[in-house]
Amino acid sequence: RGWLLKVKSETAKARWWSGADWRYWTLDFGSQVVYYTHSEDQRPTNRPIPFREILGAELLQTPSPSPASAQSSASAAASSSSRAPPGGGLLLRTQSRTFELFA
Repeated sequence: RGWLLKVKSETAKARWWSGADWRYWTLDFGSQVVYYTHSEDQRPTNRPIPFREILGAELLQTPSPSPASAQSSASAAASSSSRAPPGGGLLLRTQSRTFELFA
């Protein structure tokens, strides 16, 4: 269990101002599901994801700007690859959606 920053999909960002939200994620090995809530003491608000629906997971790393890059830090910040916080994250692919998660 723990807090992770969930990057919103393009559709969700169109409806709300923020590009990401903190969610409390739980991997329940007994029930073989993963789910998130808005607080530690809240019951799951979304449909729990059964392990069998998970297609894969990949580590994500925030790209480092290359010294030869002509982009300024301002334009790099506007790119889609920089919407993630510094450090690494996880791309969780399921049958119905893909989640970008960062600690």
